[in-house]
Amino acid sequence: MGPVRRLVRRRIRRSQALEKQEKVLALTDAQRRAQEAYRKRSVKQVAVRFYPAEEDLWAWLSAQENKAGYVKDLIRADMEVRRDA
Repeated sequence: MGPVRRLVRRRIRRSQALEKQEKVLALTDAQRRAQEAYRKRSVKQVAVRFYPAEEDLWAWLSAQENKAGYVKDLIRADMEVRRDA
């Protein structure tokens, strides 16, 4: 078997593996609707706006790898301080 043929067979196998992964990860319409209903019912969300005068705050938050985790950690720390006070 020549190198070109091996390359083609390898690419076909990779393509087939990706197709299998997509089928496993694909959700049915009912599953998608159920997930969306759960999110609407159970998940809370908040948006925060940063104005130009708060550029330093935005820069600091932007530098964090996990912004949501960072904000949640700050809230937890503040809750602990206030509980102990």
